[in-house]
Amino acid sequence: MAYRCLDCGYQAARKFPAGRCPACDSFNIKSTQPVDDEAKPRREKEPKTLIELVLMVGLWALLLYGAWDKYLRDWLN
Repeated sequence: MAYRCLDCGYQAARKFPAGRCPACDSFNIKSTQPVDDEAKPRREKEPKTLIELVLMVGLWALLLYGAWDKYLRDWLN
């Protein structure tokens, strides 16, 4: 795997010692190899809990009631 200093441009085939560039002592280092997305483990979404679902339904109901009270009640009558 190749590494490159982003400050001075120094490149090396092996990782820099102590995580610093040997030419300018910068910690601004990046790997030049592309990252393989398949190698990373994927985290599954956690399902909604009961309290989140109840809160969501309650907030939607409050929003709909507010729209009904402010706009639709007078328009329909």
